[in-house]
Amino acid sequence: MTYSIKDIDLKKPLIEYCRNVTNIEGDTFVGIKSELSNDKHEITINFPIGYRLPKIEEEANQDIINLIEVLQSNINDEDKIDRVSNTHGLKMVKFPINSYFIVISDYLARGSYYQEIEEVYVKKTTGRANIKQTIRKITPNIQDNGFIYTDFMVNSKTYTDKEEITRISWYCIYESLSKLGWMYRLPLIEKPHFDNENRYFQRVLENKIRRVNSDKKKLLFSSMIDVLDYRDNADNPEEFYFGTNNFEYIWEKLIDKTFGIKNKQDYFPRTSWQLRYGDKDKKNFSLEPDTIMIYNDNVYVLDAKYYKYGITGLPNHLPNSSSISKQITYAEYISENKKFKEKLNNKNIYNAFLMPYSKENSLFKVDDKEKNYLNIGKALSEWKSNEKIYENIQGILVDIKDLMKNNISLPDKELMRLSAEIEKYRLGGVAK
Repeated sequence: MTYSIKDIDLKKPLIEYCRNVTNIEGDTFVGIKSELSNDKHEITINFPIGYRLPKIEEEANQDIINLIEVLQSNINDEDKIDRVSNTHGLKMVKFPINSYFIVISDYLARGSYYQEIEEVYVKKTTGRANIKQTIRKITPNIQDNGFIYTDFMVNSKTYTDKEEITRISWYCIYESLSKLGWMYRLPLIEKPHFDNENRYFQRVLENKIRRVNSDKKKLLFSSMIDVLDYRDNADNPEEFYFGTNNFEYIWEKLIDKTFGIKNKQDYFPRTSWQLRYGDKDKKNFSLEPDTIMIYNDNVYVLDAKYYKYGITGLPNHLPNSSSISKQITYAEYISENKKFKEKLNNKNIYNAFLMPYSKENSLFKVDDKEKNYLNIGKALSEWKSNEKIYENIQGILVDIKDLMKNNISLPDKELMRLSAEIEKYRLGGVAK
Protein backbone atom coordinates (compact mmCIF):
# COMPACT_ATOMS: atom_id res chain seq x y z
CA MET A 1 0.00 0.00 0.00
CA THR A 2 1.38 3.43 -0.90
CA TYR A 3 0.42 6.84 0.31
CA SER A 4 1.68 10.39 0.04
CA ILE A 5 0.90 13.96 0.90
CA LYS A 6 -2.39 13.62 -0.95
CA ASP A 7 -3.59 11.53 2.01
CA ILE A 8 -2.80 14.36 4.44
CA ASP A 9 -5.23 17.12 5.33
CA LEU A 10 -3.27 20.25 4.38
CA LYS A 11 -5.77 22.36 6.32
CA LYS A 12 -4.75 20.66 9.54
CA PRO A 13 -2.79 23.19 11.65
CA LEU A 14 0.90 22.47 12.13
CA ILE A 15 0.48 22.75 15.89
CA GLU A 16 -1.62 19.57 15.78
CA TYR A 17 1.35 17.59 14.44
CA CYS A 18 3.48 18.63 17.44
CA ARG A 19 3.86 16.66 20.66
CA ASN A 20 6.35 15.98 23.44
CA VAL A 21 7.90 12.59 23.94
CA THR A 22 7.21 11.05 27.35
CA ASN A 23 10.32 8.85 27.78
CA ILE A 24 7.92 6.15 28.95
CA GLU A 25 7.64 2.66 27.42
CA GLY A 26 9.86 3.40 24.44
CA ASP A 27 8.38 6.80 23.58
CA THR A 28 11.81 8.42 23.17
CA PHE A 29 12.04 9.34 19.48
CA VAL A 30 12.75 13.07 18.97
CA GLY A 31 12.33 14.28 15.41
CA ILE A 32 9.92 13.86 12.51
CA LYS A 33 8.08 10.61 11.81
CA SER A 34 6.14 9.98 8.63
CA GLU A 35 4.79 6.45 8.62
CA LEU A 36 1.91 4.15 7.85
CA SER A 37 -0.04 3.25 10.98
CA ASN A 38 -3.28 1.27 10.91
CA ASP A 39 -3.52 1.80 7.14
CA LYS A 40 -3.34 5.55 7.67
CA HIS A 41 -0.55 7.97 6.86
CA GLU A 42 0.49 9.72 10.06
CA ILE A 43 2.99 12.51 10.58
CA THR A 44 4.22 13.57 14.01
CA ILE A 45 6.79 16.16 15.05
CA ASN A 46 8.21 14.88 18.32
CA PHE A 47 9.86 17.43 20.61
CA PRO A 48 12.04 16.52 23.61
CA ILE A 49 10.71 16.41 27.16
CA GLY A 50 10.16 19.86 28.63
CA TYR A 51 10.04 21.64 25.26
CA ARG A 52 7.33 24.34 25.26
CA LEU A 53 5.04 23.38 22.37
CA PRO A 54 3.98 26.10 19.92
CA LYS A 55 0.56 27.69 20.30
CA ILE A 56 0.21 29.43 16.92
CA GLU A 57 1.06 28.42 13.35
CA GLU A 58 3.89 30.88 12.82
CA GLU A 59 5.57 29.70 16.00
CA ALA A 60 5.05 26.06 14.98
CA ASN A 61 6.84 26.58 11.69
CA GLN A 62 9.82 28.20 13.43
CA ASP A 63 9.94 25.49 16.10
CA ILE A 64 9.94 22.70 13.51
CA ILE A 65 12.76 24.36 11.58
CA ASN A 66 14.67 24.89 14.82
CA LEU A 67 14.22 21.22 15.78
CA ILE A 68 15.53 20.09 12.40
CA GLU A 69 18.53 22.43 12.63
CA VAL A 70 19.42 21.19 16.12
CA LEU A 71 19.18 17.56 15.00
CA GLN A 72 21.19 18.19 11.83
CA SER A 73 24.00 20.00 13.62
CA ASN A 74 24.29 17.61 16.55
CA ILE A 75 23.75 14.14 15.09
CA ASN A 76 26.31 12.50 12.86
CA ASP A 77 25.96 9.16 11.11
CA GLU A 78 27.96 7.35 13.79
CA ASP A 79 25.60 8.60 16.51
CA LYS A 80 22.58 7.37 14.61
CA ILE A 81 24.00 3.96 13.73
CA ASP A 82 25.61 3.17 17.08
CA ARG A 83 23.04 4.58 19.43
CA VAL A 84 19.72 3.71 17.81
CA SER A 85 18.69 0.20 18.65
CA ASN A 86 15.27 -0.08 17.06
CA THR A 87 14.35 -0.81 13.44
CA HIS A 88 14.11 2.88 12.55
CA GLY A 89 17.84 3.43 12.96
CA LEU A 90 18.94 2.74 9.39
CA LYS A 91 16.07 4.75 7.92
CA MET A 92 17.13 7.75 9.95
CA VAL A 93 20.66 7.47 8.65
CA LYS A 94 19.53 7.32 5.06
CA PHE A 95 16.95 10.09 4.99
CA PRO A 96 18.66 13.25 3.62
CA ILE A 97 16.19 15.83 4.89
CA ASN A 98 18.29 18.86 3.94
CA SER A 99 18.41 17.69 0.30
CA TYR A 100 14.62 17.60 0.18
CA PHE A 101 14.48 21.14 1.53
CA ILE A 102 16.96 22.35 -1.10
CA VAL A 103 14.90 20.82 -3.94
CA ILE A 104 11.68 22.37 -2.60
CA SER A 105 13.29 25.77 -2.02
CA ASP A 106 14.63 25.86 -5.58
CA TYR A 107 11.18 24.91 -6.89
CA LEU A 108 9.53 27.72 -4.91
CA ALA A 109 12.15 30.26 -6.02
CA ARG A 110 11.74 29.37 -9.71
CA GLY A 111 7.99 28.82 -9.57
CA SER A 112 8.51 25.83 -11.88
CA TYR A 113 10.72 22.83 -12.59
CA TYR A 114 14.40 23.32 -13.29
CA GLN A 115 14.97 23.99 -16.99
CA GLU A 116 18.16 24.42 -18.97
CA ILE A 117 18.50 27.84 -20.58
CA GLU A 118 20.04 28.06 -24.04
CA GLU A 119 21.71 31.25 -25.24
CA VAL A 120 20.17 31.99 -28.65
CA TYR A 121 20.88 35.10 -30.75
CA VAL A 122 18.27 36.36 -33.19
CA LYS A 123 18.31 39.19 -35.73
CA LYS A 124 16.24 42.17 -34.53
CA THR A 125 16.11 45.92 -34.94
CA THR A 126 15.55 46.51 -31.22
CA GLY A 127 16.66 44.92 -27.99
CA ARG A 128 19.90 44.52 -26.08
CA ALA A 129 22.49 43.82 -28.77
CA ASN A 130 25.46 41.50 -28.39
CA ILE A 131 28.22 43.52 -30.09
CA LYS A 132 30.50 40.56 -30.75
CA GLN A 133 27.72 38.49 -32.32
CA THR A 134 26.45 41.51 -34.31
CA ILE A 135 29.88 42.20 -35.88
CA ARG A 136 30.27 38.52 -36.78
CA LYS A 137 26.80 37.94 -38.23
CA ILE A 138 25.50 41.29 -39.59
CA THR A 139 26.79 43.21 -42.64
CA PRO A 140 26.65 46.95 -41.89
CA ASN A 141 25.52 49.69 -44.29
CA ILE A 142 28.49 51.71 -45.50
CA GLN A 143 27.95 55.48 -45.44
CA ASP A 144 30.18 58.51 -45.88
CA ASN A 145 30.61 59.01 -42.15
CA GLY A 146 31.24 55.31 -41.34
CA PHE A 147 29.41 52.04 -40.78
CA ILE A 148 25.76 51.91 -39.73
CA TYR A 149 24.03 48.81 -38.29
CA THR A 150 20.29 48.77 -38.77
CA ASP A 151 19.93 45.22 -37.47
CA PHE A 152 21.49 43.61 -34.41
CA MET A 153 22.03 40.16 -32.96
CA VAL A 154 19.94 40.19 -29.80
CA ASN A 155 20.18 37.66 -26.95
CA SER A 156 17.08 35.54 -26.58
CA LYS A 157 17.02 33.00 -23.74
CA THR A 158 14.92 29.96 -24.54
CA TYR A 159 13.90 27.19 -22.18
CA THR A 160 14.42 23.71 -23.57
CA ASP A 161 11.70 21.53 -22.09
CA LYS A 162 13.02 18.43 -23.79
CA GLU A 163 16.19 18.33 -21.73
CA GLU A 164 16.49 15.36 -19.37
CA ILE A 165 17.22 17.64 -16.44
CA THR A 166 13.64 18.94 -16.53
CA ARG A 167 12.23 15.42 -16.26
CA ILE A 168 14.55 14.72 -13.35
CA SER A 169 13.57 17.96 -11.65
CA TRP A 170 9.87 17.08 -11.98
CA TYR A 171 10.48 13.67 -10.43
CA CYS A 172 12.60 15.02 -7.53
CA ILE A 173 10.16 17.83 -6.76
CA TYR A 174 7.31 15.33 -6.64
CA GLU A 175 9.31 13.10 -4.28
CA SER A 176 10.27 16.05 -2.06
CA LEU A 177 6.73 17.40 -1.83
CA SER A 178 5.39 13.94 -1.05
CA LYS A 179 7.68 13.85 2.00
CA LEU A 180 7.79 17.43 3.25
CA GLY A 181 5.23 19.45 1.29
CA TRP A 182 2.89 19.46 4.29
CA MET A 183 5.37 21.72 6.11
CA TYR A 184 4.97 24.34 3.39
CA ARG A 185 1.21 23.68 3.09
CA LEU A 186 1.85 22.86 -0.58
CA PRO A 187 -0.39 20.52 -2.60
CA LEU A 188 1.24 17.63 -4.42
CA ILE A 189 2.06 18.22 -8.09
CA GLU A 190 1.10 15.80 -10.85
CA LYS A 191 2.86 12.48 -10.42
CA PRO A 192 5.46 11.78 -13.13
CA HIS A 193 5.30 8.42 -14.88
CA PHE A 194 8.89 7.25 -15.05
CA ASP A 195 9.74 3.60 -14.50
CA ASN A 196 13.08 2.41 -13.13
CA GLU A 197 15.02 5.41 -14.44
CA ASN A 198 16.65 6.47 -11.17
CA ARG A 199 20.12 5.15 -12.00
CA TYR A 200 19.99 6.80 -15.41
CA PHE A 201 18.85 10.05 -13.76
CA GLN A 202 21.75 9.84 -11.32
CA ARG A 203 24.27 9.48 -14.16
CA VAL A 204 22.81 12.53 -15.89
CA LEU A 205 23.11 14.54 -12.68
CA GLU A 206 26.66 13.36 -12.02
CA ASN A 207 27.65 14.53 -15.52
CA LYS A 208 25.97 17.88 -14.86
CA ILE A 209 27.91 18.32 -11.62
CA ARG A 210 31.21 17.72 -13.43
CA ARG A 211 30.38 20.27 -16.15
CA VAL A 212 28.81 23.19 -14.27
CA ASN A 213 30.79 25.90 -12.49
CA SER A 214 28.00 27.22 -10.28
CA ASP A 215 28.24 25.97 -6.66
CA LYS A 216 24.50 26.60 -6.28
CA LYS A 217 23.69 24.31 -9.21
CA LYS A 218 26.10 21.67 -7.97
CA LEU A 219 24.35 21.70 -4.60
CA LEU A 220 20.94 21.36 -6.27
CA PHE A 221 22.05 18.48 -8.51
CA SER A 222 23.74 16.75 -5.58
CA SER A 223 20.52 17.11 -3.56
CA MET A 224 18.54 15.56 -6.42
CA ILE A 225 20.93 12.59 -6.35
CA ASP A 226 20.26 12.19 -2.61
CA VAL A 227 16.51 12.19 -3.25
CA LEU A 228 16.87 9.53 -5.94
CA ASP A 229 19.21 7.47 -3.81
CA TYR A 230 16.78 7.42 -0.87
CA ARG A 231 13.97 6.35 -3.19
CA ASP A 232 16.12 3.48 -4.46
CA ASN A 233 17.50 2.22 -1.16
CA ALA A 234 14.88 2.77 1.54
CA ASP A 235 13.00 -0.31 2.69
CA ASN A 236 9.78 1.63 2.33
CA PRO A 237 10.46 4.91 0.47
CA GLU A 238 7.01 6.23 1.34
CA GLU A 239 8.04 6.40 5.01
CA PHE A 240 10.81 8.38 6.64
CA TYR A 241 12.20 9.03 10.08
CA PHE A 242 14.52 11.92 10.90
CA GLY A 243 15.69 12.17 14.47
CA THR A 244 17.05 10.09 17.31
CA ASN A 245 15.92 7.82 20.12
CA ASN A 246 18.79 9.09 22.25
CA PHE A 247 18.24 12.81 22.67
CA GLU A 248 20.29 12.72 25.89
CA TYR A 249 23.43 12.82 23.74
CA ILE A 250 22.16 15.96 22.00
CA TRP A 251 21.30 17.50 25.38
CA GLU A 252 24.90 16.91 26.44
CA LYS A 253 26.22 18.45 23.22
CA LEU A 254 23.97 21.50 23.52
CA ILE A 255 25.12 22.16 27.09
CA ASP A 256 28.78 21.66 26.20
CA LYS A 257 28.60 23.74 23.01
CA THR A 258 26.76 26.53 24.77
CA PHE A 259 28.65 26.84 28.05
CA GLY A 260 31.79 24.73 27.81
CA ILE A 261 35.43 25.52 27.18
CA LYS A 262 37.25 23.80 24.31
CA ASN A 263 40.13 22.28 26.25
CA LYS A 264 38.04 20.49 28.86
CA GLN A 265 40.26 17.38 28.59
CA ASP A 266 42.77 19.22 30.80
CA TYR A 267 40.28 18.80 33.64
CA PHE A 268 39.72 15.03 33.22
CA PRO A 269 40.73 12.95 36.29
CA ARG A 270 43.12 10.16 35.31
CA THR A 271 44.19 6.93 36.97
CA SER A 272 46.85 4.32 36.33
CA TRP A 273 48.32 1.02 37.53
CA GLN A 274 51.94 0.68 38.61
CA LEU A 275 52.63 -3.03 38.25
CA ARG A 276 55.10 -5.13 40.23
CA TYR A 277 55.17 -7.81 37.58
CA GLY A 278 55.81 -7.41 33.88
CA ASP A 279 57.50 -4.47 32.25
CA LYS A 280 54.54 -2.21 31.51
CA ASP A 281 52.37 0.00 33.64
CA LYS A 282 48.75 0.56 32.67
CA LYS A 283 47.04 3.91 32.21
CA ASN A 284 43.27 3.80 32.52
CA PHE A 285 40.78 5.82 30.55
CA SER A 286 40.12 9.16 32.20
CA LEU A 287 36.85 10.15 33.80
CA GLU A 288 35.17 12.72 31.60
CA PRO A 289 32.81 15.39 32.95
CA ASP A 290 30.25 16.58 30.39
CA THR A 291 31.17 20.26 30.47
CA ILE A 292 33.69 22.60 32.10
CA MET A 293 32.52 26.22 32.21
CA ILE A 294 34.74 29.09 33.32
CA TYR A 295 33.27 32.46 34.24
CA ASN A 296 34.98 35.23 36.22
CA ASP A 297 37.81 32.71 36.64
CA ASN A 298 35.55 30.41 38.66
CA VAL A 299 35.30 26.81 37.46
CA TYR A 300 31.90 25.15 37.00
CA VAL A 301 31.73 21.39 36.54
CA LEU A 302 28.44 20.76 34.69
CA ASP A 303 26.72 17.42 34.18
CA ALA A 304 23.96 17.49 31.53
CA LYS A 305 21.15 15.18 32.65
CA TYR A 306 18.23 14.62 30.26
CA TYR A 307 16.04 13.63 33.22
CA LYS A 308 12.32 14.18 33.75
CA TYR A 309 12.40 16.07 37.06
CA GLY A 310 11.79 19.39 35.30
CA ILE A 311 8.55 17.96 33.89
CA THR A 312 7.27 15.85 36.82
CA GLY A 313 8.81 17.45 39.92
CA LEU A 314 9.29 13.92 41.30
CA PRO A 315 12.48 13.28 43.37
CA ASN A 316 12.81 9.84 41.75
CA HIS A 317 13.65 11.66 38.53
CA LEU A 318 16.83 13.25 39.94
CA PRO A 319 20.46 12.03 39.55
CA ASN A 320 21.48 9.08 41.74
CA SER A 321 24.40 8.42 44.09
CA SER A 322 26.71 7.27 41.31
CA SER A 323 26.31 10.56 39.43
CA ILE A 324 26.73 12.59 42.63
CA SER A 325 29.91 10.71 43.53
CA LYS A 326 31.43 11.29 40.09
CA GLN A 327 30.70 15.04 40.26
CA ILE A 328 32.53 15.31 43.56
CA THR A 329 35.49 13.40 42.10
CA TYR A 330 35.68 15.71 39.08
CA ALA A 331 35.75 18.84 41.22
CA GLU A 332 38.06 17.34 43.84
CA TYR A 333 40.59 16.52 41.13
CA ILE A 334 40.61 20.15 39.98
CA SER A 335 40.87 21.39 43.57
CA GLU A 336 43.75 19.10 44.56
CA ASN A 337 45.75 19.12 41.31
CA LYS A 338 48.88 21.24 41.57
CA LYS A 339 48.65 22.49 37.98
CA PHE A 340 45.38 24.29 38.80
CA LYS A 341 46.48 25.84 42.11
CA GLU A 342 48.06 28.95 40.60
CA LYS A 343 45.44 29.24 37.88
CA LEU A 344 42.55 29.18 40.35
CA ASN A 345 44.22 31.66 42.75
CA ASN A 346 41.60 31.16 45.46
CA LYS A 347 38.72 31.16 42.98
CA ASN A 348 35.86 28.77 43.59
CA ILE A 349 34.89 25.46 42.03
CA TYR A 350 31.18 24.80 41.59
CA ASN A 351 29.26 21.66 40.76
CA ALA A 352 25.86 21.44 39.04
CA PHE A 353 23.45 19.08 37.32
CA LEU A 354 21.65 20.69 34.35
CA MET A 355 18.22 19.24 33.52
CA PRO A 356 15.56 20.35 31.01
CA TYR A 357 12.31 22.14 31.88
CA SER A 358 9.86 24.70 30.60
CA LYS A 359 9.69 27.99 32.47
CA GLU A 360 5.91 27.86 31.89
CA ASN A 361 5.62 24.63 33.92
CA SER A 362 3.17 25.50 36.70
CA LEU A 363 4.93 23.09 39.11
CA PHE A 364 7.69 25.63 39.67
CA LYS A 365 5.64 28.85 39.78
CA VAL A 366 8.09 30.87 37.68
CA ASP A 367 6.72 34.33 36.91
CA ASP A 368 9.85 35.73 35.26
CA LYS A 369 9.65 35.13 31.50
CA GLU A 370 13.44 35.44 31.33
CA LYS A 371 13.95 32.73 33.96
CA ASN A 372 15.87 30.32 31.74
CA TYR A 373 17.64 28.78 34.77
CA LEU A 374 16.09 27.66 38.05
CA ASN A 375 17.93 26.33 41.11
CA ILE A 376 15.74 23.57 42.61
CA GLY A 377 18.05 22.32 45.37
CA LYS A 378 21.34 20.56 45.92
CA ALA A 379 22.75 17.06 46.20
CA LEU A 380 24.98 16.10 49.15
CA SER A 381 27.01 13.03 50.11
CA GLU A 382 27.14 11.43 53.56
CA TRP A 383 30.86 10.62 53.32
CA LYS A 384 31.96 14.24 52.88
CA SER A 385 31.77 17.17 55.25
CA ASN A 386 29.94 19.20 52.58
CA GLU A 387 31.86 22.23 53.78
CA LYS A 388 33.43 22.79 50.41
CA ILE A 389 31.40 24.57 47.77
CA TYR A 390 31.88 21.86 45.14
CA GLU A 391 30.58 19.21 47.58
CA ASN A 392 27.20 20.97 47.34
CA ILE A 393 26.03 19.96 43.85
CA GLN A 394 23.37 22.36 42.64
CA GLY A 395 20.35 21.13 40.68
CA ILE A 396 19.64 23.57 37.85
CA LEU A 397 16.69 23.43 35.47
CA VAL A 398 17.38 24.90 32.01
CA ASP A 399 14.60 26.04 29.67
CA ILE A 400 15.15 23.58 26.83
CA LYS A 401 13.36 25.64 24.19
CA ASP A 402 15.55 28.68 24.75
CA LEU A 403 18.66 26.51 24.82
CA MET A 404 17.74 24.90 21.48
CA LYS A 405 16.94 28.29 19.94
CA ASN A 406 20.45 29.39 20.88
CA ASN A 407 22.16 26.49 19.14
CA ILE A 408 25.43 28.40 19.34
CA SER A 409 27.55 29.72 22.21
CA LEU A 410 25.49 32.15 24.27
CA PRO A 411 26.81 35.62 25.10
CA ASP A 412 28.38 36.40 28.47
CA LYS A 413 25.00 37.64 29.71
CA GLU A 414 23.65 34.09 29.70
CA LEU A 415 26.83 32.68 31.22
CA MET A 416 26.39 35.26 33.95
CA ARG A 417 22.77 34.20 34.53
CA LEU A 418 23.64 30.52 34.77
CA SER A 419 26.59 31.12 37.08
CA ALA A 420 24.46 33.35 39.30
CA GLU A 421 21.80 30.63 39.62
CA ILE A 422 24.46 28.04 40.51
CA GLU A 423 26.06 30.34 43.09
CA LYS A 424 22.72 31.41 44.55
CA TYR A 425 22.72 28.75 47.27
CA ARG A 426 26.37 27.94 47.93
CA LEU A 427 26.47 26.43 51.42
CA GLY A 428 23.83 25.54 53.99
CA GLY A 429 20.97 26.50 51.69
CA VAL A 430 21.54 30.22 52.34
CA ALA A 431 21.03 32.61 49.42
CA LYS A 432 24.11 34.59 48.52
